[in-house]
Amino acid sequence: MRKKFVISCEKMINQGNDSVVILGDIGVYGFRNLEHQFPSRILNLGIMEQSMVGVGAGFASRGIIPTLHSIAPFLIERAFEQIKVDFGYQKFPANFVSVGASFDYASLGCTHHCPADLPILSNIPGVNLFVPGHSEEFSNMFDLNWNSMSINYFRLSENENNNFYLNKLGEVKKIKSGRKAIVLAVGPILDQALLGLSELDVEIHYINSMPFGSDLKIITDLENIPVIIIEPYYSGPVLGKIQNQTFHLNLKPVQIGVKKDFSLNYGTYKTHLNFHELDAESLSRKVRFLI
Repeated sequence: MRKKFVISCEKMINQGNDSVVILGDIGVYGFRNLEHQFPSRILNLGIMEQSMVGVGAGFASRGIIPTLHSIAPFLIERAFEQIKVDFGYQKFPANFVSVGASFDYASLGCTHHCPADLPILSNIPGVNLFVPGHSEEFSNMFDLNWNSMSINYFRLSENENNNFYLNKLGEVKKIKSGRKAIVLAVGPILDQALLGLSELDVEIHYINSMPFGSDLKIITDLENIPVIIIEPYYSGPVLGKIQNQTFHLNLKPVQIGVKKDFSLNYGTYKTHLNFHELDAESLSRKVRFLI
């Protein structure tokens, strides 16, 4: 997805003078050509993420939309207070684009893991959350929303689904029919859900952004079957958005996400996927039990 990010930034920068890209010493080489063409519009502030957010807010206060980029735990967890105060409280627009997802940097340990990014950002009013499951999805999302005058968070992952779906913001797209449960799969976890649940009589829907639009009506008349949410991070954001629209219903969704437990085995991405029981086999076992 990183290559698509650079291409989308090139489009953005060439559209006018109302945008700037601020890097936290990550992905700098990929922006070398753009930096040469627009040296005042591509800034690498080094390993100082909190200050980077403050600088971005300075640009935003002058009508220039900043796009800030670094590894997820540094950009989101380390600088959360600055995001909350400098952008959320001030209602300034920005694009925060992270890499690493929950544990793409599997071999580097929990300092480079970030399953908490979406849950904590969902507490800032007005934030749009984008969890693309494919490079094409990211390109479409970023190109359509970078100048939406909102706070946008784009969560890039090195692990992509085989197919892509160009959902609009908050769109819930039906992928598979079924009668015994509704499964909501988020972003790059979709392929594991499809692989594990292909033989089960469950309906699978795909989500790659929040908050939800009117498509959430799919569950409003289904109080008697399980609603299962599969998220590739700490569970919470999807349920919170569902409850905002279905508080009057007797729904008790089941959340399946990254365990709130540190994985001490550095290993590979697949190692962590198995540890957190988000692999196809584990998802099949859990959903079979629920239905």
